[in-house]
Amino acid sequence: MIGILARLIILAMGIVLPRLVMTNLGSEANGLLNTVGQIFAYVALLEAGIGNATLNALYKPLADDDRDSISDIMATSTKVFRKTTIIYTVCVIALTLLLPFILVSEIDRLTIALVVLLQGASNVANYALVAAYKQLLVANGENYLIENSQVLVNVGSTVGKIFLIYLGGDIIQLQVLNLVVSLAGVAFIYAISRKRYSWLKPLRLCKTVELKDRGSFVIHEIAGTIFSCTDLICISSFVGLAASSVYAVYNLIFSSLNTLITTVVSGTSYILGRMYHKGKEFFEAVYDIYDRYYVCVVFSVMTVACVLTLPFVRLYTDGVTDVEYVDNYLPYLFSAIAILSASRATASRA
Repeated sequence: MIGILARLIILAMGIVLPRLVMTNLGSEANGLLNTVGQIFAYVALLEAGIGNATLNALYKPLADDDRDSISDIMATSTKVFRKTTIIYTVCVIALTLLLPFILVSEIDRLTIALVVLLQGASNVANYALVAAYKQLLVANGENYLIENSQVLVNVGSTVGKIFLIYLGGDIIQLQVLNLVVSLAGVAFIYAISRKRYSWLKPLRLCKTVELKDRGSFVIHEIAGTIFSCTDLICISSFVGLAASSVYAVYNLIFSSLNTLITTVVSGTSYILGRMYHKGKEFFEAVYDIYDRYYVCVVFSVMTVACVLTLPFVRLYTDGVTDVEYVDNYLPYLFSAIAILSASRATASRA
């Protein structure tokens, strides 16, 4: 319930801000922000498999209240995430230097470089300090704490950006604000995790354990990232940031709907992990029910979205004249992708 409420708030914030960016800073600025976000989704593949492998490893010791095993798993995960953070930082610097010369845009190169650098800095802090703790919270059914922090970050960032835009702020100032608020969200998760799991042993006292099936998760995450995070990068590189802004508007609608639906799934997916260790027959029954209702909900929502998307886009982009936003085919294509993705979503979480 907290997850759904949080996503509704984030959805509202996510709808307001892009329109303000398009009408005040231009479609290219909106395209740049969305493209940089997708590029960093690819960089996130550096930690591919670590999170899911940690999550799966934690289910059984949490069910058995085996604190020693939980500490060992967390210590191993933390060490791996910290090594990944170093490589991630190098990638952020490399992208800062390269992307201004790759993206097709009228925005000056220094601005593009600073946007990339500031966006990457917030992700570095997340991986270095709280990535492992987030897996523990999710595995223990406390995903609502992460949702709460995301609400605080999104509301604070969006409200601040709205004021900055009305005061005449530019895209760099928006990114600086986003960095400050994101760091506050990281600090919130870090503080609350340290307090709730104060019994975790120090790293130096823990054994190194194997995070099983990480290779399988890597393949799955690479496939998912290529499938969902290639579109804007290709459009921005070969067509331009204005065209990517058009695509981003439709992507905003359908990704928001998908996120709202999957919030229910992510908030309850730990149940599948627990049931798996309590008996195969019972797990299969829960899995079938879970999968059936999930696909039905996605199909229903996407059917409505097909009808309402174009009227919404006409209203949403009213007054934006630097590029045409109405496309009759995109709603059907986005809906088809969402329904096909739903058919495998439960299996990916189980």
